[in-house]
Amino acid sequence: MRLKTAIHSSGMTQAELARQAKTYPANLSQMVNDNIRPNATTLARMLRAMPAIDARWLITGEHETQYTITEAGIQALRESKAGGE
Repeated sequence: MRLKTAIHSSGMTQAELARQAKTYPANLSQMVNDNIRPNATTLARMLRAMPAIDARWLITGEHETQYTITEAGIQALRESKAGGE
């Protein structure tokens, strides 16, 4: 469920995340539905695609918020907003 929240919060679609994480959309769907877990490589790619999402929160659910405010995260948000204009 956290992965679904992270995807929604990032403003991406599952298809976009699958493409950036270099995984099949069907596999990502299985991950979103908690039927399978991503391997370390896929998880790292997903986190790079969603830089504002806190890795600890996504993996364990532990953290005060799902977001990590980093310069990379702020830049990614700016770029995504600029692309939508």
